[in-house]
Amino acid sequence: GWSDTLPASQARVEIGSVVLRRPSLRLARDAQRRLAVPIPAAAPAPAPAAGAGQPIAAAAGPPVSLNVASLRVEDGTLHWLDASATPPMELRIKALDATVTDIAPGRPMEVRLQAAVAGDTPNVRLSGRLTLPDGSTPGSLERLTLSVERLALERVIPAASRTEPRLQGRLSA
Repeated sequence: GWSDTLPASQARVEIGSVVLRRPSLRLARDAQRRLAVPIPAAAPAPAPAAGAGQPIAAAAGPPVSLNVASLRVEDGTLHWLDASATPPMELRIKALDATVTDIAPGRPMEVRLQAAVAGDTPNVRLSGRLTLPDGSTPGSLERLTLSVERLALERVIPAASRTEPRLQGRLSA
């Protein structure tokens, strides 16, 4: 196999680009602050035929480094429900367009995104340089630029009850 020909320090998977069109993600945090990320269950494996041999155990290979030149999300949606907040908070993000380039462990990657937060028109834009933590670096965020235009505060931070004070208006920053 390929693990016999490459030293463990050189085991890499190189991907040119990945494009996700219209992905939809639903995330939730329960009252105990545990994050629930729905992952589709794999189809059960078919039962082995009568007389079939025992499965062969896969050999453990070297750690694999995954490098992606470009990841793009086009017209994505995100639904966030936080049951640990009082009152529970629900946030919908639409028209999510994002590009992340130079994705590799311990290396800085360029991130750009825009989305419609609590509305239908893109109103949040973010760009910057992100380095994810790994064994040799703690991670970092550099040159962060965040732009918010007419974000409906009452839809992002709802009042706890009808008698409690609440924020209203549009935030631009």
